[in-house]
Amino acid sequence: MHIKRLSAIQIFLTFLLLLLGGLVHNTESSLACPDWPLCYGQVFPKMEGGILIEHSHRLLASLVGFFSILIVFFTNKLKSTSENHSHANIMAWASLGMVILQGMLGGITVIYKLPTVVSTSHLALSMVFFCAIIYFYHFWTWQVLKTEKIELTEESKTGWTASFKQLWFAGGILIYLQIALGAFMRHSGAGVACGLGMKNSLKCFDSEAWKHFLWPISLPAQVHMTHRWMAALLVIVSVALMIKSFKLLSKVELKGQSKKFLGLWSGLFFMAVFFQALLGIFSVGKNLAVTPTTLHLGGGALCLAISWKMFLNLWTIERNSFHGDLINTLSDYISLLKIRLAGLVMTTVLIGMLLAPGELTFFLSLKSMFFVFLVVGGACSLNCFMEKDVDALMDRTKDRPLPTGRLTSRSVLIFGWTISLVGFAGLFIFVNWLTAALALLAWFFYLALYTPIKTKSDSALFFGAVPGAIPPLLGWTTVTGQMDALAWILFGFLFLWQLPHFLAISIYYLQDYSAANIKIVPQRKGSRRTSIDIFVYTLGLLALSLTPRYYGYTGTTYVVVVFILGAAFLVHSSLGVFKVGNEVAFKTWARQYFWGSVFYLPLVLGAILFLK
Repeated sequence: MHIKRLSAIQIFLTFLLLLLGGLVHNTESSLACPDWPLCYGQVFPKMEGGILIEHSHRLLASLVGFFSILIVFFTNKLKSTSENHSHANIMAWASLGMVILQGMLGGITVIYKLPTVVSTSHLALSMVFFCAIIYFYHFWTWQVLKTEKIELTEESKTGWTASFKQLWFAGGILIYLQIALGAFMRHSGAGVACGLGMKNSLKCFDSEAWKHFLWPISLPAQVHMTHRWMAALLVIVSVALMIKSFKLLSKVELKGQSKKFLGLWSGLFFMAVFFQALLGIFSVGKNLAVTPTTLHLGGGALCLAISWKMFLNLWTIERNSFHGDLINTLSDYISLLKIRLAGLVMTTVLIGMLLAPGELTFFLSLKSMFFVFLVVGGACSLNCFMEKDVDALMDRTKDRPLPTGRLTSRSVLIFGWTISLVGFAGLFIFVNWLTAALALLAWFFYLALYTPIKTKSDSALFFGAVPGAIPPLLGWTTVTGQMDALAWILFGFLFLWQLPHFLAISIYYLQDYSAANIKIVPQRKGSRRTSIDIFVYTLGLLALSLTPRYYGYTGTTYVVVVFILGAAFLVHSSLGVFKVGNEVAFKTWARQYFWGSVFYLPLVLGAILFLK
């Protein structure tokens, strides 16, 4: 029960942190503390004026981080007791990782004097974290503690469709995009592009044309009006979702609890969106006064939380009632994109953008990441087409759309090629030819080399590491249009990092890979030699992580920090040699190494960003 209480407190603290973050920006206190993580070199400076607001935000963020550590600690003690506890522990670690990354983005915001793309990303990630801890609370309450067991009656199952929860998920995505657009609008200065005061709160006063428009001429004003039109769309969507919910709920019955609570969530969503739109109008009307603009951000977070909780409620009811997720054509096509893998790629692309010298504009980064996402999604879809027979042999992939026959090979082939070609064309036309060429190279290595070779030779490990190392280069070349020494260091580090990372995966998925006839190193070399390889590659990572200092990109502090990180990671990698005799302990070590590598990578990349 203490974990449930901790996560509930975490949700409350995170919401306060979001409000306080909005207050920091709205009172222009963002640079009241010009250094980071301290404030004028002090843990507790004189708390007054802007320093009070800015440093309170940092201290509250530290408290949120502390609670994240506590949740990891308690779930770690329980992870071996059941599959649900293990999943909760993974979620806790993922949340902690987001807190660390969020802290890094906050530091970049201060160090680089409020770059728009970083400030926007900072808020966007905070909303992802907010949703993550709501998910953790929901999962712990409904799946681990099982305090509520809500499911459909047998008679009601025929009236339930997978699209119901998907519509709510889509509504949440629209809310999230609206929040990110609002953050960009405020941080880029487009918040005042349509004028202030009540007379400018509906139509946009374009200063270039000196007239009011529903769609203005200047680009900043268009950004602003896009946000307003999105708000109008969301009001319509909220009404549609409420009506859809009430209609469906009138036809079904639930075991375990009254269905009124689902109707309550849908009604709350409509009211939250409606009042949020009014707050937006009021904010402009009151000349972006601190109170309404801060409440506007808080209202956006509440809208997102409500839509996300409604989706989670529906998702859990569906899983309880049908012993798994209902699947339709839309969800099958989305699964082809391998969203988690694509998300990791997008993260490393963004890191490459942030590390690159030169000016990064928001729209350029947005276009680049969108088209890279299409290329990645196309490659993943074509990979599913090429591996449909292999996927049918493995437990974790046998339920994919092609092995089960839910999608035809022809439709997947057309889908994969179409979005791949659109992605390549978009990068070439709207970004630059070098980024498009590198994306094509990664796509080629993944599909033409790695995919066919991995059933013939374990050397596929090295071919697969190439496309995994290219994404930060895509971010780098988006900004610079060229390669230099640090770009090649990033490529080498990502390439080398993947080798022990995937060796660790192959250890605890050995049975699955063997069943599918996928050639992996542990099959040929055995456990002891594989553990030695992991140690050697980790040693190489430590050495390579120090090279940015040699080329003058970082300072002595960076060397000290990454040496300590690398040495600790190296010590853990050496433990595998001593656990080979115990299969359970060896697989546990491999899983721990895998998660350690997930944290090690962003910490080193973050050190390059911060420790000049």
